[in-house]
Amino acid sequence: MARYHVRRLILAASIVVLLLTVVTTVVAPASAHARRLLQQPVVSREFSVSARDNAWSPAISGKFVVWEHLQPGGRLRNDIVGKDLMTGRTFIVAAGTVANSPVISGRLVVWDDCRYCKVTRDAMGYYIIHNVKIYGKDLVTGREFLIASPADATPSPAISGQIVVWQDICKGQPCIYGKNVATGREFVISRHRAAPSQVAISGRIVIWMDNRNGVVGIYGKNLSTGQTFLIVPSKEVGANLRDPKISGHIVLWTDWDVDRADQPACIYARDLSTGHEFHVATIPYGHFNPQLGPSTALDGNLVVWDEVAHLSSRAPNYDIYGKNLLAGPSFRITQDIHNQQAPAISGTTVVWEDSRRGGQYIYGAVLSLSAT
Repeated sequence: MARYHVRRLILAASIVVLLLTVVTTVVAPASAHARRLLQQPVVSREFSVSARDNAWSPAISGKFVVWEHLQPGGRLRNDIVGKDLMTGRTFIVAAGTVANSPVISGRLVVWDDCRYCKVTRDAMGYYIIHNVKIYGKDLVTGREFLIASPADATPSPAISGQIVVWQDICKGQPCIYGKNVATGREFVISRHRAAPSQVAISGRIVIWMDNRNGVVGIYGKNLSTGQTFLIVPSKEVGANLRDPKISGHIVLWTDWDVDRADQPACIYARDLSTGHEFHVATIPYGHFNPQLGPSTALDGNLVVWDEVAHLSSRAPNYDIYGKNLLAGPSFRITQDIHNQQAPAISGTTVVWEDSRRGGQYIYGAVLSLSAT
């Protein structure tokens, strides 16, 4: 009888071990990418930012969030809406004249403005926009002001502190131009036939992309010393480097080729003070927008981006992910089954476009200390 009970116990234990093996095999992720997608979000608080539909392209600096509110009838006549996260107050920054997404630094908001625009078509039927201006507004005083009247139809300004930079045409050549809005002084940052573009700024460092010598690279300039320097050369001839960002001494970029199918998108960062390069993430093909690539943002050592969490027969489901460049693996920020895209970050607060309410809204989250 004792041996019978022992055999039953051994049989039961064997079944348990077998079941655990099967469950582990089924549940265990099949790849490093899958393991990362199963990470729990590191979020202490998630919240709604915008109350109205058609909210796009959020930007954040400290307690202020601003975004573009699309009006019926297409672009060039949209609004910029803002919110003070400390008080909960929502306000209009600019109404009916906005041509592009806003950027913000501290209390200053800057945007491409079309209150004087004229639109024509070229011989091929493409639209040409004339008389785009760059405007700014102080969110504390409410003062709105003209910054520049660039010759370029898509100046795409960036701002850090009191310095605004943008793409322009200088004496017939593409250039990067800048202005100190506190003093009114304007200055040329880079003028080169290699068509500098995608300008960004943090403090006294301006970065951009150009294709001098036929190879796309990321270049920078120290406004204090006047020194121009190469930050990241392209790995091959062509346009693989995209969407450069800068925060402090960290430069962020994406490396992917829109013309090559089934290629992943890789996100990298480089510390300008040490030269050290970081691999942030590799996103498999099909897990990012194949025309635009992943949308990224950076503040200090925190990087955030959008990525498809689950592929299915219906539209892909995008979520927001993050990584601390100093420590730890990447982590998932959003979990909702609808799309969350186009993140922006300031400190430990992340905001993004969100479709969970049936339209396009802005949501946000505060990251917990364990993430940072």
